[in-house]
Amino acid sequence: MCMRLLLDVAFFSIAIIWPINIYWSKVNLDAVAGAPETGDNDGLAIPVSYSVTDYLFNLTLNISDPKQQWYLVPHIVFVYVFSGLAYYHISKFSSRWASLRWHFLMQSRHALVSRTVMLTGVPRHLAKSPRELEWFWSAGLQLGKIERVRVCSFNTRLTSSAKERAKYLVRLEHAYKQVLGNPCEHEEYDPELLGRLAVDVSDSARNEEIRLLEKWAKPSRRRKVKARGNQNAPEQTDGASLIEDEACSTGSEKPEDTVLHSVNHTASEHSSIRRPTVWVKAGPGLLQPWHRVDAIDHWRTKYLAADRDFRQLRSSVLRGEDGFGRSTTAFVTFEDAATAHMVTQLSCYPNPGYMKARLAPEPRAVYWPNIWIPNHRKWVGFAAKWTCIFVIWAFWSVPVILFSSLLTPASLGKIFPVILSADHSLLRSFLSTTVPSVFLLLFLNMLPWILKQVHFITGGRTKPDIDYSVMTKMWAFLMVNVILVFGFSGTFWNLIISAVNRPGTIIQSLASNIPRVGTFFTGYILVLGVGYQPFKLLQLRPVIWHIGRQWLCSTPRDYARLVSPVYIDWYSVYPYPLLVFAIAMIYSTFSPPVVVGAVIYFAIGYPVMKYLLLYVYFHPFETAGMVWPKLCRRMILSIILYQVVMLAFVIVKGGGWYTFSLMPVIVLYMWFFYFLGWSLEKQGTVLPVYLWRNPPPNSSYPLPPDVEDANEVLKRSDSVTPPSDGASTMPKDEFDVRAAITGGSLAGAYEREK
Repeated sequence: MCMRLLLDVAFFSIAIIWPINIYWSKVNLDAVAGAPETGDNDGLAIPVSYSVTDYLFNLTLNISDPKQQWYLVPHIVFVYVFSGLAYYHISKFSSRWASLRWHFLMQSRHALVSRTVMLTGVPRHLAKSPRELEWFWSAGLQLGKIERVRVCSFNTRLTSSAKERAKYLVRLEHAYKQVLGNPCEHEEYDPELLGRLAVDVSDSARNEEIRLLEKWAKPSRRRKVKARGNQNAPEQTDGASLIEDEACSTGSEKPEDTVLHSVNHTASEHSSIRRPTVWVKAGPGLLQPWHRVDAIDHWRTKYLAADRDFRQLRSSVLRGEDGFGRSTTAFVTFEDAATAHMVTQLSCYPNPGYMKARLAPEPRAVYWPNIWIPNHRKWVGFAAKWTCIFVIWAFWSVPVILFSSLLTPASLGKIFPVILSADHSLLRSFLSTTVPSVFLLLFLNMLPWILKQVHFITGGRTKPDIDYSVMTKMWAFLMVNVILVFGFSGTFWNLIISAVNRPGTIIQSLASNIPRVGTFFTGYILVLGVGYQPFKLLQLRPVIWHIGRQWLCSTPRDYARLVSPVYIDWYSVYPYPLLVFAIAMIYSTFSPPVVVGAVIYFAIGYPVMKYLLLYVYFHPFETAGMVWPKLCRRMILSIILYQVVMLAFVIVKGGGWYTFSLMPVIVLYMWFFYFLGWSLEKQGTVLPVYLWRNPPPNSSYPLPPDVEDANEVLKRSDSVTPPSDGASTMPKDEFDVRAAITGGSLAGAYEREK
């Protein structure tokens, strides 16, 4: 969509606006070309040879004579033309997006996620009693049949307990790997048998495990000097297993010192292999001595204890007997998706601040550590999040401003005077365009990860919402730092001082300086498009990560994690195309070559991203295209910014009555921003009720698996033509099958079929 829009904009810019700029430059070239040098505030003179190409990127030098104000007319006209083109393309793509999303929702309407809503702000008296909450949504509202109501627990130990169990399991696998190697070269090695013996607490399992480890051990682990002692002596049983049996029978927790002394050294001393060992403390105190114990027995004991605690905790949470209370977040699953979509559009509770319903995300898209956070904690996190973001923006902008001042040819000329000579014009052009662009790209790539961690800490409940929030803030940060800060190439400090001393000059400074850096943004967009976009195909970050981590991998689990697919981070992908689109629209009349560079950027980025999405990137969760409403609003804001910049430009250049000609388009686009954003967020999210009750005759929509011969009935029902008076001639049995397929009382239809 962006490439089509920018192609239209580029056509008018190159065919009409650029010739006007060239003619304008020729008329006024002699008036300003007499000064061969320009000086900065430090008295450093940089030789400048003015030519027609200089004025192609800098139209503001030519608008100084009040008699030439009529040259502003074509640029004002094309503000309307480009705004109209943007309106056409954005509206057309939004309609196509809604159609695709509705088609996806129809295809997945029988899935559990499509029939579930997520409730936030559940009142305390309903959250404490799930039966009352279930009555509220079933008999209380009478919207549809409820399949399940689940209120999230306040117990946050479940996630930490699962992580602790996984940690001990990984360490146990590393201990086994030290004995067996990876891979185990013995021909009779059976990993499934070893896995069953590892979690078995019986004495026979311990004896069998010791025998198999001695048989399967790699040669480097076998003892060469001392063989095993008396073969006829009874084998020592593992103390960890005995204590595990006792703990399971009594149901009591084992103290740390009992776990320590449960490790038996007899199996290690009389074994024909060298078993791995680990140092552990004798007790919880700081001054307790350290002992060397068998690693396999120690980590097995830890893992079995953590596994038992996790299972008990999970059972107590499912039964509601954990004693931690219930949070204000719940999930309600209906028997049909139509009811779930209808509920999200209603105000279901008398107090509008409570019981807010939305379509539930996928389980893998929920950030479970924050799902229990109450509303007051959420508002505290909201305030803390914005405080951290403003602090990051403030401190992150300082190095951007600093390096934008240091990387200008004037600043570098103080260190390397040779670049100021006329013989090094290419080097000076390289330092003023390519070097700042590469530095800015590398420096800003670290920011999305920091912003995402801030959202995790401050209480984000779902991963899609976190990604959307990071994406929008990253876009705003790029707009400020790239266009306003770095785009001025070293003059931003002077603008700040001038704005503090003379606030009335802010608009004049912005309108005069923004059009002057068209050359920089042309190079910046070409670096992003020609250099950075194909560079993504190399996937250097995963490759470097793979090379660095492969030397630390030892177990099959480590290697499986190493070769896991690359997850795509949308919050770091979308801001740059939005930035390029905003730059292209702002400079569409000031510097038409910028638009050409943006077209090249999207032309190269389309096949690159298509290949990465199909063959490289892995989608961590599914949102069914809900990122488009956020992108659409930012694109409209970029166009409004372009209109405001043009308005300021006309005001500064003494446009007079021409200034009022741009006010209608700004007002119309503000209405367009509100109307389209509201319609996409509210109406495009859910499927219209009409499509639930009267779906189009499309065979690609899946039917319920329990409805027999529904395809034939649906085909016959599609062939029935209603009469002109609106009365339906469809038979009663066929109408019931269609109702069961399209929504309504789906469970009742299933019962009738049975």
